[in-house]
Amino acid sequence: MLAVLASVVLLALAVAFVFFILKQVPVSSGPSVQSVKTPTHDWGLAPTPEEERRLDALAAGVSADNPDILYLPTPLVASYEDIMIHSPICATDLTEVEFHQASYDWALPLNPLLTLVDAEAVMAAHGTHHVPAQEQTVGDVPMIGEAVSTWRTNSEGPELSAVDVGARSGTTAYAPVSGTVVCIRTYRLFEVLDDYEIHIQTDGHPELDIVVLHIEDLLVREGERVIGGVTPLARVRNIGELIDNNLSNFTAPDDPGNHVHVQVNNALAEGYRGLEGGIDLFENPTQRRTDTEVPGARN
Repeated sequence: MLAVLASVVLLALAVAFVFFILKQVPVSSGPSVQSVKTPTHDWGLAPTPEEERRLDALAAGVSADNPDILYLPTPLVASYEDIMIHSPICATDLTEVEFHQASYDWALPLNPLLTLVDAEAVMAAHGTHHVPAQEQTVGDVPMIGEAVSTWRTNSEGPELSAVDVGARSGTTAYAPVSGTVVCIRTYRLFEVLDDYEIHIQTDGHPELDIVVLHIEDLLVREGERVIGGVTPLARVRNIGELIDNNLSNFTAPDDPGNHVHVQVNNALAEGYRGLEGGIDLFENPTQRRTDTEVPGARN
């Protein structure tokens, strides 16, 4: 009897030891930040600045198969006070850039970092690609090139309160600022077309709401941290073949003017409900704002 009990105890100890060993073996779930940040040189030298950008992009979750990572972070297209706004489109994919009024007066005026040119002249040239990809640098530096400035008589926002960054549909759209995704939802674009909007708030600015429009195939979720010019948000949507699109006046004849729209809203403006229903990032991050009433198209 004692021999049987001793055998059972020994067997139990052996099983427990095996489970202990297995728990010490990590299960691979793709490259970790630590492994991604190790130098890529075979001879052990520190990474070059270009390799650092690639490694930072990989650490942020950008696919290593994406050629855009050599051009990330995307350069800056505008600013609002101390908020620097990266191009949501990689320079190699960009067509034209247009600054215009947003639809509502809670949008704030942007400071364009590209040279503004006459809209009629660009319209006459029709697709001359005023943002040369081969001349671009990357990171927290202004984009090199020209942008169109237009005035829309049916919009209530101040001048230069929105920027449209053009690209072909299906192109990856990146976060224009660093911060937290606090709300993602659909809305009615010009009251005729369902469209996605992504709301991002930056650290230290509860009064601001950075909104990204005209995208699909979302790649982020509410609550995720994003890096400006690096983190993929979604894909550019093909709205140019569905509704009238002003950017198509300046792009190539075969380009319907698809683009990503970015604006900075005053989250404290009277009547503004763009953040309601989203994450209450500054007051109570574990709760959502309760009033889900939102206005119509915001661009």
